[in-house]
Amino acid sequence: MSLGTRIKEWRTLARLSQSQLGEMVGKDSNAISRWERDLIYPKAETILTIAQALNISVAYLLGETDTGKDPQQDDEVIKSIASNPRIYAAAKLLTELNDDQLGKAFEYLRDQKLLKELLVYQSTHAG
Repeated sequence: MSLGTRIKEWRTLARLSQSQLGEMVGKDSNAISRWERDLIYPKAETILTIAQALNISVAYLLGETDTGKDPQQDDEVIKSIASNPRIYAAAKLLTELNDDQLGKAFEYLRDQKLLKELLVYQSTHAG
């Protein structure tokens, strides 16, 4: 599977448009489209940013492994869900949502994370 196919696969799974992924990695939707069609390839530092945005490993994007996630990372996530009653309850609720509702919930959580990052950035760069 090509780099572009892997980017598109995980972008689609994350329910992100090309424009949304572009905003996350500092590129426009045309660049995302060209990557996904393997017309051009992102620079090395951009590949790292893409992996972080899609929450997958660089090794997967580069075709070095067939799994997008590091199994150890998944174990840590599962342990944190199981050990926190509020996160566990939220995860249970998420399993009851249909695809549209799950997409909206994901968008809301992503927006909250981006808002938090923006507030932290502003507080550390206030001058």
